[in-house]
Amino acid sequence: MPKKNDIKALLIKVTDEEPTVSFVTVNRDDYKAINDMLEIDIMDIVTRKIGEKYFTIICDDEGLLKDSPIVSAVDKNAKAHLVGNLLICKTTNYGNLKSLTEDDVYYIADYLGRYYTDKKAIPVLMEVDY
Repeated sequence: MPKKNDIKALLIKVTDEEPTVSFVTVNRDDYKAINDMLEIDIMDIVTRKIGEKYFTIICDDEGLLKDSPIVSAVDKNAKAHLVGNLLICKTTNYGNLKSLTEDDVYYIADYLGRYYTDKKAIPVLMEVDY
């Protein structure tokens, strides 16, 4: 049963042996659990446009400082925009994290692609901009 502060969000996990994209439920106020899910130490919560709509993306604030950062979001010119695991949701007018709707998930899915390394296929969020 969902709890009061639970939200539904889209998780793009690029650091696993088998990268995945999944719909997850998280407690919007449990930042430690979100950090653990994303496998990060310091989170950054940013607002970015995906296609023509704005979403909230939680990402690794230190992602570019990692030994081998993995690109997880690119702009229209395929230039790296974000790296590492991402959690995509929305925010309220007061800045609280808020669930994605089913329509949001389908919308974002249209902007998911993959790029291939010699070892695996990595999901990437496309057309991300300020």
